[in-house]
Amino acid sequence: SSSGGGGGDAVLMVSKKRSSGQSAKNKEFKKWFRAEIGDDFIDYYQLFVDSGFDDLRTIRHIHHERELVDLGITKKGHRLHILDKIEHYRMQAQALHRDEVALPAHAPPPVNDSLNELQEIDCEEGSFKTQ
Repeated sequence: SSSGGGGGDAVLMVSKKRSSGQSAKNKEFKKWFRAEIGDDFIDYYQLFVDSGFDDLRTIRHIHHERELVDLGITKKGHRLHILDKIEHYRMQAQALHRDEVALPAHAPPPVNDSLNELQEIDCEEGSFKTQ
């Protein structure tokens, strides 16, 4: 019976890890929301969370003003401001993602290509000189 209690503790620990990981993403999103969208708009934060836009990964999927209407943001000026900030974040995230993906995959070939080009030029110049 004591081993059964230990199993319960293990499950509880796993649950805590999941919730703390999620809350860390939520905190990151709330921090971004305050910093980028602004404290004046923090009342809208809960509308995003209640609709499942509760982290920076999901917020990037908002592309149109009508989606903010669906969230319950009734003031057009506020929607345009928020949408502008989301678009800016999405562009930053895409640029960062491109850098993360592109550098390891594409950094070595340009270096090698440029070295090969230099070697080819040297060889060609050398071959012209010998002829």
